[in-house]
Amino acid sequence: MLVNRRRRGVQAGSRRVLPVAALALLVVAGAHLALDAAVRPPRLDYQISTLDNGLTVVMLEDHSTPIVHLQL
Repeated sequence: MLVNRRRRGVQAGSRRVLPVAALALLVVAGAHLALDAAVRPPRLDYQISTLDNGLTVVMLEDHSTPIVHLQL
């Protein structure tokens, strides 16, 4: 009489795949976090001036798009 000794469900080959996939995921996630930490925001060259009436004006020139923003 022949007996099939394989377990049903999880096979021996798939037991190795899970740890390797988990390790690959950790490596990719760690590399992504390291890249995020290394990127610095650009330095903004702004000007602050105070008018005669006491109003403080903060100006940042950006010639890429013609937008004017006023906040009171």
